[in-house]
Amino acid sequence: MSAPSKITGGCLCGAVRYEVNFKPNHDFKNNAFVCLCTQCRKQSGALALHFFNVTLPSFTWTSPNPSARSDYEIIPGNHRHFCTTCGSFIAWQGDNNPTPEGEGQLEICAGTIDEEFLIGKKDADGEVVPGTGWGEVLCHPEGKITWAQNDIGKVTAGICGTRYKYGSSDGVKFYSICREMRLQLVVPVKPGDGKNKGDRGVEELNGQLWHVTAPLDIDDARDVKFHCISYVWGQGREKPGNFFDNEISISDKTRPALIAAIRAIKASGFEADGPVEEAFWIDALCVPYADGPDRYGTLESMGHIYSAAESVIIIIQDPAWKIILEASSGTTPDALSYDDMQALEGDKWITSVWTYQELVNARKIHFAPIHPEGYDSIVKGERFFNCTGYSLDQWKKRNDKTTSESLIEFPTLNTFEDTLADLATSGYLGRSVFQVLANMACRTYDPFFPANRLLASLGALTQKVSWGPPSMTISDLSEKVMGTCEADNDYSFIYTTDERDETPGLQWRPDAKQIQTDLSKPVNLIPILSWSSWGEPFGATQTGYKDDAGFWLENMIQLQQSDATSEEVKRLLENWLYRPKDLSQPGAASKGFFKQTESDKLNFGDAMLKALKQMRFSGAQKPVICEDGLFFPLKPLGGRQDVELFAASSIRWVFGSPGLARWKEGDKTKYSAGVFTGVVRHKEAKAVLIV
Repeated sequence: MSAPSKITGGCLCGAVRYEVNFKPNHDFKNNAFVCLCTQCRKQSGALALHFFNVTLPSFTWTSPNPSARSDYEIIPGNHRHFCTTCGSFIAWQGDNNPTPEGEGQLEICAGTIDEEFLIGKKDADGEVVPGTGWGEVLCHPEGKITWAQNDIGKVTAGICGTRYKYGSSDGVKFYSICREMRLQLVVPVKPGDGKNKGDRGVEELNGQLWHVTAPLDIDDARDVKFHCISYVWGQGREKPGNFFDNEISISDKTRPALIAAIRAIKASGFEADGPVEEAFWIDALCVPYADGPDRYGTLESMGHIYSAAESVIIIIQDPAWKIILEASSGTTPDALSYDDMQALEGDKWITSVWTYQELVNARKIHFAPIHPEGYDSIVKGERFFNCTGYSLDQWKKRNDKTTSESLIEFPTLNTFEDTLADLATSGYLGRSVFQVLANMACRTYDPFFPANRLLASLGALTQKVSWGPPSMTISDLSEKVMGTCEADNDYSFIYTTDERDETPGLQWRPDAKQIQTDLSKPVNLIPILSWSSWGEPFGATQTGYKDDAGFWLENMIQLQQSDATSEEVKRLLENWLYRPKDLSQPGAASKGFFKQTESDKLNFGDAMLKALKQMRFSGAQKPVICEDGLFFPLKPLGGRQDVELFAASSIRWVFGSPGLARWKEGDKTKYSAGVFTGVVRHKEAKAVLIV
């Protein structure tokens, strides 16, 4: 990260001005801090005050009116410089606060820095030019936080930095919350390491001694070469102390999975960009054991870790391994047999929530077996992936089956196929949170660890290191997922079944504080429909913005209620719902959600609802008829006041798009998600004022 050589600043009225010329070796990280002491709060009015420290030779008062500057000493020898005209608090200076070299120091209030240095320069339209400000360098996210005993819950607990109970000179640390990467790896013991066979934390694997490193002193996992190991824990456990001096009980599959990965990178056909590095990240050994910020911060950084790895090695058990090996052995993919497809349908790795984030973040993927008899055999990921969708397509064709019947017979493999579609575009397109949540809703997780679903979702959404306070609860984690998406201008999380926030101005937003009473039934950020979607234009999502008028959702289509839908709508939905009568047409056998005979049993509205239920729609049974289609609300809208319906233009399915319902209850505005099925008229899309 580059840094400024000079900055200027001053008070609100301009009577007190200063200039700083930084030394070439100025340590910005260790000279940035936040003070939570009562004295700074009283003088500034802020709960947390950012300072940056400079030596007196680097600092110059350039005030046009020196008499406007004064100082106040609530403690003798501690000078609080301020402007007597406007009252701005400028800096703190201690008489007995020299550097180790003996130079005097001044702690400047970061908010007094001139805007062009703190935020950045502005163009002719008054917009900030990205990358021209130095605020993040001067108020470094890995700096110090003093008087942390005065933390005010979550209000100040999210500020990044290393917390000290009192001043940093007292040395009493609490904990660190920052973007620092706490990466630990399993690596071979090297000569001179001072580690020997039989030592605590040293294991002999595959004829070689290995140990787990201390947290590496790095800012980015991409600075290190390593491989991630993906495997299923299962029910068996290793007792504490049995493997690498593990402090807690871990999976008994950890040992064979690590051995299998060590063998895999030496197998012929293993693909790497350069020399193969013997370093591994495996969750049971590399996620900090102690329950606290470091552990939760690592779990929230899974997207960063997996995207940084040279490769992801997936350790598979039988019968899945034999199926993968056989299916990938030919020059072209073979269709799997029905029995093999059913065996994969129940495989724990394929169904796991973690699998999605591991795959979409991976640079290279290899499969390897956990059993010794299969060692030295590997399968490149794309070899197996190519045969999955092909097998589903062939099963439908050979057995005269529809999409509906395929979903009933192979729900997991259909979800896996959607995952592979996201994987195929992951290198050049981002993923909307709606896209991620739709896939996650079809996957499994340990009900005793319900946070795993949202942690895996967060890993699929961002490849950045975790920031802010650790998310200890489902509510915290739900809030972090939404906050992460809002920072990327992705508001597609509104299309979920969640209850809405009651806070004025946020009634459109899912309520992060919903209580999950059944461990097997999550309530936070559940998509209105679990079906693969795309952005319109390709890669787009639901965006929004705030201005003086309020919060706006962009590219929304207001729907007009009607007594009947048009023939155009009926034709569109029936063409998607039913297989063509003439199966001799090219591709006719693979079209249609249902067989044509279904149209004789149900009208197209009931048939549409039946299809949506297979996509996990849990809303009202009766749609609202609109000019351009059918709107299926999450909650019944009969008897509601001032009902308005909207469809998203930027998130699409073949049959429609997610939607939003708005109505009045007395003086309150209420919101709920829904599904619009029909003609999406993009030309009618516009920004809609939500609150």
